Amino acid sequence: MASIGRWRLNLLLRITLALLLSRCRTVSTEYLQEFEISEGLGVGTTIGYIGHSRPVSPKPPPPPPYLIVPVPGSAVDSDLQIDQSTGEIRSSIVLDREERSYYSFVAIPLSGENIRVEIKVRDENDNAPKFPTPFMTIEFPENTPRDMKRTLNPAKDRDLGIFNTQRYEIVSGNTNNAFRLSSHRERDDVLYLDLQINGFLDRETTPFYSLLIEAYDGGTPPLKGSMTVNITIQDVNDNQPIFNQSRENKFSIDPKMGVISVNKPLDFESKDVHELVVVARDSGVQPLETTAFVSIRVTDVNDNQPTINLIFLSEDASPKISEDARPGEFVARISVNDPDSKEEYANVNVTSKVVMDTLINHSRQYHLLSHRIPPTG
Repeated sequence: MASIGRWRLNLLLRITLALLLSRCRTVSTEYLQEFEISEGLGVGTTIGYIGHSRPVSPKPPPPPPYLIVPVPGSAVDSDLQIDQSTGEIRSSIVLDREERSYYSFVAIPLSGENIRVEIKVRDENDNAPKFPTPFMTIEFPENTPRDMKRTLNPAKDRDLGIFNTQRYEIVSGNTNNAFRLSSHRERDDVLYLDLQINGFLDRETTPFYSLLIEAYDGGTPPLKGSMTVNITIQDVNDNQPIFNQSRENKFSIDPKMGVISVNKPLDFESKDVHELVVVARDSGVQPLETTAFVSIRVTDVNDNQPTINLIFLSEDASPKISEDARPGEFVARISVNDPDSKEEYANVNVTSKVVMDTLINHSRQYHLLSHRIPPTG
């Protein structure tokens, strides 16, 4: 009997929706209701009730029953259970933010006023930092200068913010404190890792190191991942002059002339300074060497077009204005972005105003306005 009643309710809602659509109403009301739930909770966890919690819209949304229309591709049907007669929303699976962070659907009551429901899955610390490989092998000449860097594979964490990778440590194998770690975070939010010489290497004393390196996130307690770095110390007579390559391998050096060349195109907007370390060594029986630190600054050229975003100030953000608008009333806001500006992302806000006399709908229904942004390059 319950299934027959639910079928009749669905049929009634669909008929009501068809009647509403057939009227082709030009003015409709849409309510917005937002929910947030932590990932990892059990199957059947109640997320909320449609129409019960405080919506974003100023007026309370209409009561159930509802016809549920999922947004295409949002996996509402497979991941959520929605009671159309009560508006209760439950999870059908254990939600995972790293797999899907957002759900959206429209609930249509008998009144025909849409309720847009948005569900955000909140991140929890359920992923540990992970190195791409458990082992890494590198070599250093025994007379490598102090502070020389060698890039290591960074650990990546699928969680966000403080739950992402926060620090690295050498846990064991660092005999005589010969090495130290340094790290920096780039725009992709990855904490990149470098191994640096902390003192002087002596192949006759310690020809091999096996460092256990651990990466930690910011959870309480922190989750961690590990990698072993095996380091072989080379005899200096077996090595050619060294050029400390950048991570992107964008530069090369002529070992005889010392000329530094560009291997790949450079982009000022991505990175405006590249720092290199060059080691020069003579051919004596006891070779002498010197180190030079090279800083390469990239100059900017006007290679990016400005982008313009136009935001209309009407209630539904559509390009329209009332015919009784007064001179001086705001119509739209223009936001201009140019990556080539002196600041990283400069914004220029321009506000257009109604400058004509009283608008008369019967005399002219549409007006075309143009505004030219002059180049600054």
